[in-house]
Amino acid sequence: MKIKTLIIVIAVGFITSCNSQQDDATTPETIETATPEILLEENTLSQSFSYLKSGRYKADIISRLYSEALEKDSALRVLNEKIEMMSSIKEDSLQAFDNYKSVNEDYWRSAKSYIDQIQDETLKTSTAKAFDDLEKVFYAKITNHELVNLTIQQKSIALQDRLLVMKLLVTQPMILNFQNNEFPDIKTMESLIEAYDALIQEAEKITQ
Repeated sequence: MKIKTLIIVIAVGFITSCNSQQDDATTPETIETATPEILLEENTLSQSFSYLKSGRYKADIISRLYSEALEKDSALRVLNEKIEMMSSIKEDSLQAFDNYKSVNEDYWRSAKSYIDQIQDETLKTSTAKAFDDLEKVFYAKITNHELVNLTIQQKSIALQDRLLVMKLLVTQPMILNFQNNEFPDIKTMESLIEAYDALIQEAEKITQ
């Protein structure tokens, strides 16, 4: 238990030290103005092998863009790694309390099952009352732990919310670059209309 606690303390210390180092570091890499490489690659593949597109699994577009951003921005990558690390740190940190609470709750459930088997109603009532009081004492004992646990769960949700927003804000300029750089030429579409008109006219001559 002491070794696991030491590991958790070291991990948390690593995260907090990284925060201070990041504050002293140079400005994170700027967002490029070029079209995201992943979109260029997928566009080429789609044009060459369009029949594979529907059957080929791929992550959602924001995840793909975010992965490319992580590869190109070291500061973002470090932050993302620290956020991912918090999940395992949280699990390890709460394991002792979760196990402790689970064992006790299992005991109270089993105790109630035993009490239900008592045939003497007077003895059954007094025993149930005694164990009910003991159970209340137990839950009062862990009240502070429960409050801290609730705060941790709320912080975990808040961090996940921030991660979602971060992914959106990081990838938004990337999709704007795609929109601006890869804006399709309308002349190609207009030429297609002209081709249709020409064929329609030819067909009309034959059918007149």
